[in-house]
Formats: sequence, structure tokens, C-alpha cells
Amino acid sequence: MCEQLLQQCIGRHFGDVFNHVIELNFIEKEIIRFAQTLGRAIKPADVQKQFQFRQRKAQETLKGMYQKSLLEPVGAGHARVRGYRVAQHVLANWEGLADWG
Repeated sequence: MCEQLLQQCIGRHFGDVFNHVIELNFIEKEIIRFAQTLGRAIKPADVQKQFQFRQRKAQETLKGMYQKSLLEPVGAGHARVRGYRVAQHVLANWEGLADWG
């Protein structure tokens, strides 16, 4: 019973951090690192050039990271997102995330 209560407490307070750690793969971690060094919004062309991806792969990767709430769109447009920034909760927990996987 004590173990269950402890797990519930940890889940309530740290669930978001653990969920994002589990979902983060190697490419996503590297894109977040790269985005932090740019000092501006990251665009599919940046990912394409840095990681030698085709245009569609770069777009799909960034869109997937947005859908996982790892990135946020930059600008007012919602129909076409041209750039992303790292989500605040990812930046806040980056040290813990960078140690995983």
C-alpha cells in the first residue's frame, strides 16, 4: 500500500517530466540541442541542412515534435507553420531530459 501511494504521488507531481522523457528519441534530442544553439526559430530547412534530411522528412519530424508538445509554432499563422521554438516545459526540464537515452 505504501508503494502504491508513493507511485501515485510521484505520478501526480512528475508525470509530465517522465512522459516527455519516455517520448523523446535520439533525433528529437539532437533537434532540441540544435534549436537551442540557433538563437532563433528552427525551420525545416535548418533541420534538412544540419541532419541531411530530405525536405519532407524535416517537415514531418518537426510536425511530429509539435504534436508531442516538444515544440511550439512561432508566429501568428496556424495554417502554415514556418518555424518552431522549443516548448517552455522542455526547456525547464532539459537537464533531466538530456541525461536520458
